[in-house]
Amino acid sequence: MHFISGGSHQGKGAWVKATYQIEREQPSNWISVYQGEKPPSNIAIGDIMVLDHVEEWVYTAVKNMEADVFRNYAKEVIQSWLAWEKTNQCRLIIIGSDISKGIVPMDPLERKWRDATGWFYQDLAKAAERVEIIWYGIARKIK
Repeated sequence: MHFISGGSHQGKGAWVKATYQIEREQPSNWISVYQGEKPPSNIAIGDIMVLDHVEEWVYTAVKNMEADVFRNYAKEVIQSWLAWEKTNQCRLIIIGSDISKGIVPMDPLERKWRDATGWFYQDLAKAAERVEIIWYGIARKIK
């Protein structure tokens, strides 16, 4: 699993496309959670699967559960992603925007989302084989 993070509109998607030589137009391998897309059921063995905008998945989840409950649930999801990657001999690439910078939101749901996303990214980074931060289109490998 490869986890890529960085600020919004910092070139994460373009970097993944260039690095892995894939096109966004290939719907079978690029899932945008932000656009409400669901993972396909027919993924070829050895393919690359990109899950983009996972922070939106976190937002949807924390609206319906407490942050600590979400964290345990998210750890299970990460383990299922690792198992899926191994079983299908695929490369899973997770892209998530860093929402931890700036002023702490006053809205309780926004704070909960920010906290849960930070915990989720920590757990993703621990589980991932490779982690990159993208700022201004430039990648910095941190793991």
